Amino acid sequence: SQQDCWVNHQMDPQENGEIALLKPKPANRPAGSRIHKPSSSDKKSAKSKPSNLRASSTYCPGLHPDGSEKESIFFPGIDSLLTQLSTTHPTLEEIDLIRRWKFQIECISTLQRSRMILMAVVVPGTFVIRYVNDSFCRLLGKNGSDMCNGTTKLFDLFPNLDPDTIDIWYRQHLLYRAMLQVYKLSFVNKTLLDSRSVTPIDSPLHPDPRLIELSLVSDNITISRTDQEKDEFKDVDFQAAIRGREMGTSADDPFIGLEETLNVDNYNVGGFLLLEGLDVTVQETIRELKKLLIGRESIMKTEKFRQVNLGLQSLFKAGNTIMLSAEREPARMFMESADSDELNIVNYPLTVLQTSHFMRAADLNRVLIVPDILESAPSTCEEDLLKLGVRSLLLFPLVVNSTSAPTALKSQNSSSNNGAPSSPLASLSGSTTSLPCVPGITGPTPTNSNLATPSSANLLSSSTVPSSSTSPNPNPNSSPSPNPNGKSRQLVGLVGLTSSNPNNFEGIDTRFVTELIDPFTVAFRQAFQQRFTRFSNIHRSVEWRFIQESERRSWGLPAEPIVFSAVYPLYGISDIRGCSAERNLAIQADLVTQFKLGLDILEAVCAHGKTALGEQMTRDLLEQLQLIEEGVTVDMEVTAIQYLNEHLEAYFDYFKTCGTRSVEAIKRYQEATKNDHSCVYKERENYDATISRINQLLLETWEKWQTRMQNIVSHYCDLQTTDGIDHMIYAGTSICSKFSRFHLNSLRYEQLRAVCDCARTAFSIQEKCSTSMQVCHLVLVQDGTVDIHHDEKSDNLFDVKGTRDTRYEIVKKRIDKAREENSAERITQPGHLTIAYSNPTEWVEYQRFLHYLSREGWVDGKVKLGKIEALQGIT
Repeated sequence: SQQDCWVNHQMDPQENGEIALLKPKPANRPAGSRIHKPSSSDKKSAKSKPSNLRASSTYCPGLHPDGSEKESIFFPGIDSLLTQLSTTHPTLEEIDLIRRWKFQIECISTLQRSRMILMAVVVPGTFVIRYVNDSFCRLLGKNGSDMCNGTTKLFDLFPNLDPDTIDIWYRQHLLYRAMLQVYKLSFVNKTLLDSRSVTPIDSPLHPDPRLIELSLVSDNITISRTDQEKDEFKDVDFQAAIRGREMGTSADDPFIGLEETLNVDNYNVGGFLLLEGLDVTVQETIRELKKLLIGRESIMKTEKFRQVNLGLQSLFKAGNTIMLSAEREPARMFMESADSDELNIVNYPLTVLQTSHFMRAADLNRVLIVPDILESAPSTCEEDLLKLGVRSLLLFPLVVNSTSAPTALKSQNSSSNNGAPSSPLASLSGSTTSLPCVPGITGPTPTNSNLATPSSANLLSSSTVPSSSTSPNPNPNSSPSPNPNGKSRQLVGLVGLTSSNPNNFEGIDTRFVTELIDPFTVAFRQAFQQRFTRFSNIHRSVEWRFIQESERRSWGLPAEPIVFSAVYPLYGISDIRGCSAERNLAIQADLVTQFKLGLDILEAVCAHGKTALGEQMTRDLLEQLQLIEEGVTVDMEVTAIQYLNEHLEAYFDYFKTCGTRSVEAIKRYQEATKNDHSCVYKERENYDATISRINQLLLETWEKWQTRMQNIVSHYCDLQTTDGIDHMIYAGTSICSKFSRFHLNSLRYEQLRAVCDCARTAFSIQEKCSTSMQVCHLVLVQDGTVDIHHDEKSDNLFDVKGTRDTRYEIVKKRIDKAREENSAERITQPGHLTIAYSNPTEWVEYQRFLHYLSREGWVDGKVKLGKIEALQGIT
């Protein structure tokens, strides 16, 4: 049994790997004593006794395919001895028992010498190490006897391991065992036992720290309560909770968090804990590299390139990393330079690369290992690498599926490669590597329209509005993004790892590289987008067109404008009403506080010693304070702080010599202004946090609906957040060839429902954010189409084309501040949805939409019509 038998194995050079077995303990034998080891004289006198046990990490006991037992390498000669015994004593039952014991001991010895799993026996509570296996000894470079000396604890071996983390693990395991052994529960969630932590450890076998994933096993501990009267869980009905989970009436786990309540001191814990460890350095390095590669910053930035290079050097034992960008002529090779903080960039014509190993890897479209560059005729590029001491290479190409434009776009923005000059990197053969789209919403997107007239409907509160999930998707089978026909493979770039040693890279390296191909492809595409458009993320609905243009330029063709013609604009805004007044109040409160702190300083200075100048400065501050209390103007936020800088803070050095009271007053002033703004900013900080919270609530609501709208038909959506949120949608066949009038009307109706849901969110803002500010909502209707284009010199991702389209852009910027012609009231009001339109046809369609909204319970159906007064710049 586990209590009566023990295997004590400590890797000691003097013991030469021997295993001492403890037989069942008789009553007069103290626990832990060793049995007698046969001496050399014993071996000579007793031929039937097995020799000292020798272990082998390569042997796994078992049977031959023919069913015969393998000869034991742990007990030489014992199999023939057992065969003789079974012949002479065929009825002796102990022979089979000895065979089972032998087999079990051989299994234990094999497990002890596992090269993959680290194992240690730990005393519960104290975490003293009692046993370690060979893997532990090898990794740490220590003898087992040194670590199992009775004083070494788990934290001595793993100094970076958090004691609080281990304490939580220990409590969770004790809780699990207490529920089974003390409370006799039939079911306990085993997630309590699934706790793991990755910690670094230094090893003499490796130049860099290794990352070890540790976990605890508590199968061999016993637990009993010391004081039966003390029950910390007497108020918890475990049986009812378990029945609730079994019947499906409760999804809550009754054991979550109970480890904190567990009174460890009231339990007797016996047995031992098993600590298991696994070296996950490779997996963690790959995971960190993936995370780094798909980040927003360009991989061609020096600092990020250096971080990626360090990770690859550690993973592949490489010397340096080469990145070849092949999206245009000439190809550019990036490499970290030892002599400079900047990357070393070398241009190579594509014709030069034709005979290189780089081109061979691209043609094969797979990972390629070059054992030694000198063994083949090196190209110009490889001769340059040889001068740098490079001998072996590991190369892998980055390939994407290129797509042709939708049919509707080809006649306007032809990107066909018909007649394009042949490029050595233009087409590839072999398997393809798929690349996920890089989602993102960036840049403002203007448009155009005719003048509008408003209508508004009262919005209902959340208690009367149906769930947004009740309405069916108008087109549930539609694709969320364009699916153009005609796919081919396009080389984005190529990554190479170098080494100064021949035959440095092995077959297993190709498996690791395969996991990094997709992240590297994403990184290369983002780097190109940032050079080509200055935008790190391009919305997936239009990304295909930018990739298409990048392919054209990689073939050496002249640039073509990126234009999406005849798209329908859908604009809406949820504007925070009263935010300007709230910010002015916050500015006023901060300035009053800072000026009063300044007055305290001058009063202390004047109290220390009468000074006419100090008295006049005091009167000046009082006059400034009075102006601020009457109300702040647009420029006062800046001018008031400048006044204090020039007329108060400039004299602090002298004021500090005017007594303790002055020093303390200056200290209070400086502590209040110690921030990034160098002024009192408490109330404005609260205001900023409130605006940010309101925007976040509105943004979360809109994003939920935007996902639904993308499922109707793929469209471009730009979202801006300032004092509220506004969205600009473009949809048409030039973006998605499947677009139709039904899709347009579906998007318009979903837009109204989304804005209504934002309004419902706004109803709770005053309570959640403790503010008097409210939110107004407007949708601008435009039944005509506009043309949008990407201008590489502009700060916007898209701009509108032509005077007619620019006119709509002006209306869009000014419409939310417009007033009704007769009443002069703002056309947007809290609790109302305002729809601004230009002609009766648009109103007829949206009147039908309002009826639908009323029928669903979004609005109350009362509509107020009006006409917008003339807008500046619009006739």
